[in-house]
Amino acid sequence: MCYNTNARNALLIISSRISIKKSLEEQLTGCLAPPAYLLGKKEDKPLMANKLFVGSLSYSVTDDQLDEAFAPFGTVVSAKVIMDRETGRSKGFGFVEMSSDEEAAAAVKGLDGKEIGGRPVAVSEARPQEKRERRPFNNDRGGDRGGFGGGNRY
Repeated sequence: MCYNTNARNALLIISSRISIKKSLEEQLTGCLAPPAYLLGKKEDKPLMANKLFVGSLSYSVTDDQLDEAFAPFGTVVSAKVIMDRETGRSKGFGFVEMSSDEEAAAAVKGLDGKEIGGRPVAVSEARPQEKRERRPFNNDRGGDRGGFGGGNRY
């Protein structure tokens, strides 16, 4: 017997969510391939299979040149050289999105180590950006602020 009303309420909420999810699954079993997010399941396919990372780019390479280099391997959906916000100069890498996984694989095989804009480039499948901890605006990174202490010595 549960005497704590908060714990009992939490159990009721959890059990009702489970029954709603089960009833949703039962309703969707007759549908054609229900979306994975409705069933709470992760998709098996990697999310960024068509998106490619292009590293070691020459600073003079433009979006159009990147597009032209990848065009022989299939339909280029987008080609973007990443630019520095402050200087407006290329950061030396970019991303290319191909229309299919097969085209992306062919581009990796055909262009990895080849020259684009006078430099050999590294081409690989793009990975999702890693979560980074946000820094505060006041540039305070924590810890002691240093200094000589001061105070009354005598």
